[in-house]
Parts: sequence; structure tokens; C-alpha cells
Amino acid sequence: MELGLVSSEVSWNGWTDFVDAFLSKIDCEALDIVNKRYRYGELRLDKLNTIYRLTHIFESGRLMRGYAYGYNRYTVFFERNFRWTLLVLYTTLILTAMQVGLGTTRLEENKAFQQASYGFAVFSIVLPLVVVGVSLLFFSWFFVYHLIATRTFAKGRREQRQVLRRSKSAEVP
Repeated sequence: MELGLVSSEVSWNGWTDFVDAFLSKIDCEALDIVNKRYRYGELRLDKLNTIYRLTHIFESGRLMRGYAYGYNRYTVFFERNFRWTLLVLYTTLILTAMQVGLGTTRLEENKAFQQASYGFAVFSIVLPLVVVGVSLLFFSWFFVYHLIATRTFAKGRREQRQVLRRSKSAEVP
């Protein structure tokens, strides 16, 4: 009542009657009647936003914002979405400068500059491939880990429910 979650008109006896009636309708041990997506936890916000965007694809406001908009400040938006672009732009700038340098007669004949340009160009090609490969390895590892953990959890819950059902059926005459 102090926080405004329950009306001040509700008495303690009314509240206990409500809770007793509510709990008498719910079997907290056997949640088979609950939707399957809630058995392992609610959907994450990014997944919920994706589903919401795909189901409202022709509504521009909903398509852009999603179910719950995650950016309340511009700095958060730029940190999440444009940090990596600075690296790409910087690398592009260096490669372009090296290409211009190799086009000049002075640097075209400089073996050290040619070696550095060659090495950086190869590095710029290989680095994104390595990053994508490592990211895929991490994703695969996390996916398999969570899949095994979820199946183990589900098996344990299923066994707990079976034990509860057996004990309840043994109690009923």
C-alpha cells in the first residue's frame, strides 16, 4: 500500500482471501499448463524486439523502435553501432594513403615502403577473416554449452515433476 501497488481500500483479510483463492487455482509444482517459452525463462529483449519488428515490418515506427527501444541516449547508440566503423574507416584511410604513396615515383622505388604496404594490405585482408572465424567459434561454443545446459535443466525438471506426480497419486485414495 505504501508503494501504491495495492489499493488502500483492500483490507488484510481481503488480501489473504484473494491470495488463498489465487493459489488454490495454481499447482506450483506442475507447470505443464504454462506456455513452453516460459519454462526456461522469458524471451530476451533483443529477441523480442526482432520478433516485434518482423511482425510489424510495414509500420515504420514499430519497425525502427521494436518492442522496447534500447537507446535512451545518443552515446549508447553510437558506442554500440559505430565503434567498429572507426576501425574500418581508419584502415581504409591508411590503405588509400599507401596506395597513393605507391603511385608516386619517390615511394614506388622505396623497397621498405613497398614491404610495409604489402604487409599492411595482407593484414587488412586477413584480420577480418580471423575476427569472423573466432566469433563463429565463440558463438558455436556458447550455443552448444547453452543447448546442453537447457537439455540438462529440462531433464531434471521433468524428473522432478514425475516424482511429484507419483507422490500426489500415492496420496490420493
